[in-house]
Amino acid sequence: MNNQGWGLKTMIIFCGVLAIAIVISGVLATSIINRALNKNKEKLDYTQAYLNREEAVKVAATTYFKDKNSEYDEFLFINIPVNELIKKDYLEVIKDPQDNTIECSGYVLITYKKALKYDPFIACGDKYTTAGYSSILDY
Repeated sequence: MNNQGWGLKTMIIFCGVLAIAIVISGVLATSIINRALNKNKEKLDYTQAYLNREEAVKVAATTYFKDKNSEYDEFLFINIPVNELIKKDYLEVIKDPQDNTIECSGYVLITYKKALKYDPFIACGDKYTTAGYSSILDY
C-alpha cells in the first residue's frame, strides 16, 4: 500500500469542503456587493436632492435680483442670503432631505464678468454642505 498520497475518500471529502467554502464565499461576496451598491444609490439619490435645493435657491435669487436691480456694473459682487429670499417670499424654507427637522441655510453669490453668474451655496446641518460654502457669508 502506498501511503505517500491522498486516497480517493480523502480527495472527495476535500473537494466537498472546498465546494462548500466557495459557495459560502460567493454568497457573502454577493451580499456585501449588494449592500455597497444600495448605499451608493442612496447617496446618489440624496446628492440629487441637495442639488435640486441648490437649483431652487439659484432660481429664487435670480428672480429676486432681477426684480430689485435693473442696472449693475462690471464689478458686481452681491451676496443674497437664503433667509432674505424666504422673508421676501421668493423661496420656501429648505429642509434637509435626510432629516425633515433640519432647516438648510445658505446664500447665493452673484458676480458679473461679461455675464451675470449665480453661485448657490447651502448647508444642511452636518449632512451636506456645498463645496466652497463659507459660514461667514451665511448671515
